[in-house]
Amino acid sequence: ESSRIIIIVFSTVVILSLLKIIPDWTYMRRNIMRHSLGFFYPTDCFSIFLMITLLLLYNNKFNTPWYQIILLEIINIFLFIFTNVRLSFILINLIILIMIILKIKLFKKFILRKETIKKFKLIGYVVPLFFFLLTNFLILLPNDNQFLQKTNTLLSNRIMYSKQAYEKYGIHLFGNEIEWYGWGGYGYTKIDKEFEYNFVDNSYAKILLDYGIILTIIVIYSYTKLLIYCCDKKNIILYIVLLIVLIWSFVEPYLINISRNIFVISLSLLLNGKNKDSRRLHEKVN
Repeated sequence: ESSRIIIIVFSTVVILSLLKIIPDWTYMRRNIMRHSLGFFYPTDCFSIFLMITLLLLYNNKFNTPWYQIILLEIINIFLFIFTNVRLSFILINLIILIMIILKIKLFKKFILRKETIKKFKLIGYVVPLFFFLLTNFLILLPNDNQFLQKTNTLLSNRIMYSKQAYEKYGIHLFGNEIEWYGWGGYGYTKIDKEFEYNFVDNSYAKILLDYGIILTIIVIYSYTKLLIYCCDKKNIILYIVLLIVLIWSFVEPYLINISRNIFVISLSLLLNGKNKDSRRLHEKVN
């Protein structure tokens, strides 16, 4: 039911912007015009659609209807043409591919085997820490490092913005109160257009800057614990969703942002050690 409400609201905003009833703010990337389609920034629009796609994957489990798969791909292509948001477009294609693969009965049996679950569990121990270490490895490289420069270009300057924030604000035990300025809403929601862009999109760097070392360790540990919990309960769909969220968070600040990543709620499962019924996992997340 909650997924339907989000879909209806999202679709209404996009349609109203196309009809010019509400503003469709535009931004330029080189010679490409990017549309926000009723939202503050193009990535805002696509990130909500990505979360809708993840919700559909979670709700449908191993049997996403073909009409939904086709419709998702059509909307995905449409949004990419208007917004030019590359990573979300790629991730949604990945999710659609996963939806198709999960419909194969033999694959369903394969991923629920004990041997496969053990491998998933091993991956779960590694992934959250890997992205955190990768983020900081890139940030700590010298500016003239070729690998850093190529990665930074590929990620639309995200690494350099994180690096500059580290140098300017520093890393603290309990974080720092930072006033972030990004392009979302620039020229439309701000009276003063003269500001220095300092926004950090990488979740792993931004959490460290905003909340400090201790909370960052707790977040990384919690996501690791949750992935292991999903393996123990054989809730592989939630496990897959969380892996995609962790990848997505490498370039977007949504790891603990419930307004974009509704699956933050699933961390509450770690607080209830008495929950032995795997069906309640689905109910509690919903």
